[in-house]
Amino acid sequence: MNNKLLTAFALLLLLALLLMGCSAQGAAPDPGADLTPSPDLPPSNAVVADGRVIPVRSAELSLETGGAVSEILAAEGDAVKEGQPLVRLSSADQLTAAVASAQLQMITARQALNTLMDDADLATANAMLELANARDALKDTEYRWRVQQEGYRARRDVVSLAEARFLLAEDALERAENVYANVSDRDNDDPLRAAVLEELVAAQDRRNDLGRRLNWYTGRPSEIDQAILDAELAEAQARVQAGERAYNDVRDSVDPDQLAVAQATLAQADAQLKAAETALAQAELRAPFDGVVTAIDLREGEFVSPGIPVAWVADFSEWRVETTDLGEIDAVNVRVGDTATVTLDALPDVELTATVDSVSGFGETKQGDITYKAVLRLEPPYPELLWNMTAYVTILPNLTASP
Repeated sequence: MNNKLLTAFALLLLLALLLMGCSAQGAAPDPGADLTPSPDLPPSNAVVADGRVIPVRSAELSLETGGAVSEILAAEGDAVKEGQPLVRLSSADQLTAAVASAQLQMITARQALNTLMDDADLATANAMLELANARDALKDTEYRWRVQQEGYRARRDVVSLAEARFLLAEDALERAENVYANVSDRDNDDPLRAAVLEELVAAQDRRNDLGRRLNWYTGRPSEIDQAILDAELAEAQARVQAGERAYNDVRDSVDPDQLAVAQATLAQADAQLKAAETALAQAELRAPFDGVVTAIDLREGEFVSPGIPVAWVADFSEWRVETTDLGEIDAVNVRVGDTATVTLDALPDVELTATVDSVSGFGETKQGDITYKAVLRLEPPYPELLWNMTAYVTILPNLTASP
């Protein structure tokens, strides 16, 4: 019995040795075998990583204040524009009225300030006009006063001409008197006597008129006339001085107390308007950018708490790939602008081109390893991509580029 067991054990040992020898002989390399790497393998300097497809922008939205949902203004799949309301709380109507009231107060306060400033400008303009008129009147009065004074009533050539005309008029009067003396004894109804008398009277009038003019040119005002001239000049000067004082009082100035009140009222109205607009904005949920609503987790009438995500919006106009397991050894070799290829588990026959857009500078611990996030831009966007598709990224680092 023991001999049979020993024999069986020996046969098994021999068989095992024979199998090991055959395996070793089969594993020996064939000197003629082709050692070129498979063309399907990535280059030796390539950085490979898993990733996921993400939209160019996405946002998780929550309300800043709590309340009952009054309206849900968008549904999943709706395209929305930046600022478009998505959700409105029941308090929005009351807050809208508060904004309108605050806007009216703001307009009223601004109008009051503008009116105060406009009134000051009008007063300044009126004072300026009054001063200009007073100065013009003073110039006219000074001229009249000056030309009434002795030696200033006429130029020397005007006086000389007046003296010559007066002498001629006296000579003509003398001749007319001589002629009249020859016919003065005739009857009053004598035509010749009447004609000569008419010429005599005309000569007298002309001589008297020229005499008065010459006397005025060479004379001086009477005491009464001079007193009137002096009074008129003093009045005109006083009017100018009063105009200057009035203009200086209102020029570029507003009553400081009234201005302070108007400015404070406007500032208060502005603060109330901003507060009302902020409260209204917090009672509405709006799209942060152009995109598509991917989900809204709300129902009308439901009470929502502030800060709880209730809607999600994404911009699918472009796509990115975000790595999920880029290790620290590979991350140091990846630079912005590096090219890459991307394959997708869901689309195995599609190979996309990508460019590194960013590489995070902060590593995260994942399952005991430090990983960094790289984001790659797909060029061009592929229409069949979906959010969070798994991807396989092969980055070809440009090792000559500066870090």
